[in-house]
This record gives sequence, C-alpha cells and structure tokens, in this order.
Amino acid sequence: MATIRYKSLPLWAIYTIIAVFVIFFIWYLRSPKLEVTDQMRSGSELTSKHFNVKKIPQTKDPAFDYMNAMETMNEQQIAMDNVKLVELIRNYFIHVPSDDDTYNLEEPTNLRFSAGQTSYVDQRLRAKEKQFYVETRAFSGEGESCTLFFERTRQWTGLLVEPDPVKFEALKSKNRKAYLLNACINDKTYPTKMKMFRPDGSDISKPGTESYSTQCFPLYSVLLALEQKEVTLLSLNFYELGSPSQSEVDMLMALPFEKLNISFVAIRTLYSNKARQGPLEWTMDQKGFDSQGRLRTDDQWVNDLVFLNKKSKLPPTPFWTTTNIIRAVIMFIIIYAVANVLAYKYLFPRLHLYKLAHDLV
Repeated sequence: MATIRYKSLPLWAIYTIIAVFVIFFIWYLRSPKLEVTDQMRSGSELTSKHFNVKKIPQTKDPAFDYMNAMETMNEQQIAMDNVKLVELIRNYFIHVPSDDDTYNLEEPTNLRFSAGQTSYVDQRLRAKEKQFYVETRAFSGEGESCTLFFERTRQWTGLLVEPDPVKFEALKSKNRKAYLLNACINDKTYPTKMKMFRPDGSDISKPGTESYSTQCFPLYSVLLALEQKEVTLLSLNFYELGSPSQSEVDMLMALPFEKLNISFVAIRTLYSNKARQGPLEWTMDQKGFDSQGRLRTDDQWVNDLVFLNKKSKLPPTPFWTTTNIIRAVIMFIIIYAVANVLAYKYLFPRLHLYKLAHDLV
C-alpha cells in the first residue's frame, strides 16, 4: 500500500510548538498577578489643577483641657463611636491644611514611592479622580508615602497618620493636601495611650530604646470625626508598628469593615513568605476581601499585599488589552497544534480506512 500523506505539519514541528507554548503559558500563569511599573505609563504627569481639602467644622475652646478629657476616656475605654470622643478628635487632634499652602517636597518630580500598590490601584480604577485615601505611618509624607501619586496626579485627598512627633513635624512641612493626625491607629475598639519606640539603626523593623508616648485611636473613630465612611484606598503600614504589643491581625479584626465602604486595602509588611502572610490573608478573607497578590520591587525589601473588596464595582477594563490579546494568540496556537496531533494520529487514518471499506478511494 502506498504511503498515505496528509496535509498537516510534521509531527516533530507540532510537538515542538506544543512544548514551547505550553512552557510559555505555564510561566505566564505562574508570573505575579500584579505588574510593578516604574511609573504609570499614561497619565502620570503632575496635575496643574489646584484643589483644597474640604473643611470640617472645628470648635476649639482655649480654656478646655482636652488632654485631661482624653485621659479620662482612655481610662473608661469609651466606645469608638462615642459622640464626645468623635468631637474631641475632630476639634483637637485633626490638623486641616491651609488653602494657600503649596507643596514643599525634596523631590517634586518623583512619583514612585511604593513597591507597586500605587500603580496597580490606579490601573484597576482606570485613573479615577477625586477619591479618598487613608495612610497610616505616613512618616515625612514624601519618601515613604504611597498616596502622594494620587494626590498630585488624580486630585485625591485623604488622611495621613503619623504618631512620631518628630516625623509629624516633617510631615506638616510638606504641605500635603490631606488631613493630618499626630496619633496612632490601635488594635482596640476604644482609645488608648501607648508608648512607642523609634528604631536605633537602619533596621526599622526592630523597635529601639528611644521611646515616646502617643495617643491612639480606633480608625473608625477618626473616620467618624472626618464624616468619611467611603475610603478608596486604605494603606496600612505594618513594617514599623513601633510597639511590640501591637498585633497586625488584631488591628485588622478591630476595623469595622461592615460599617465602612473600603475598596482597596494595601498592607506594607516585611513578611516575604507564605507562612507569615497566611494569617493576614485569612483575616482579610474573613472581612470580605480578595487577595490580589504580593508586590515587591528589586530595590525594596518591603512587600505590598493588596486586597480588593469583593463587593466593589470597579470601572470596566477593556477586553482587547495587550494581556488578553497575548492570551488569545497563545491559546489559539496551542489548540491548533493539539488538534493537528489528534487529527494526524486518529482522525485521518480512520477516515482513510472508512473510504477503503466503502470503495470510496
């Protein structure tokens, strides 16, 4: 019988194509979910639009000893939604920036201050403007800040929290377009006074011997004082808590997410292994957030864990993106190659035998 030739690619070529694209596809699937970009490739220019922070009603009585009243509330472990506590925070602890202040930055053109959470959130929100953020442990408000990008390019405003009085003075000098709070966010449902420690050396993960005392509030109390229950980005800095008694998981559990509308939660931590990240991811899942992955740049040792509220409705992403086109091409080639192998091995010979049996050839 003469050799049957089928109009198909040689088997060695098909197997090679399959192997190459299967390996590439596996690598593509195993690559990090979040892409870390140096800066946003589009819309990263500094805005020329001027905007001011919304004023909140503040009434200060010079004769009122608010620190003594605060000490009493600490001792009584007053509820985080207590009206008097909320008013005390609003009137005496929240710093509202002046309308005439302009930025006083050391690097006025630098927009890249995170391991990736900034660019990822901006991409998912499709460069949405005029939102509200909260950033804990804001430091000087520049070099360590993950929210300055949104403020300067998307006209966001928000709340910057820094308990260290030395760093808080540096934060005030930057003239950020945000409310400032010289206090800490605690892991309780009531206000507390806490001793915190500054790192002695370059390892900021280990509290040193130099200490300072600071007032601490539940985040919910502060947001009530600002009359702000919608937060697009909550950036929590967990790699310099400043106190060994502070618990990251307890802090997350103490946040009443059910009473707030928070879209993204970004956690900055030193933990680079799954065993240490597991409790944080489990806690966020219990609070109704999906993990979006872990980000870490080559020149930074801090990790960004990003979580998305399961109920959040984000702006739709166009289907024909570069990523989806690459996926479609890869899938088409793999399916085409597999179909050729199956046809070459099984379909073509059976069709030929069928034709022989019925005298069709």
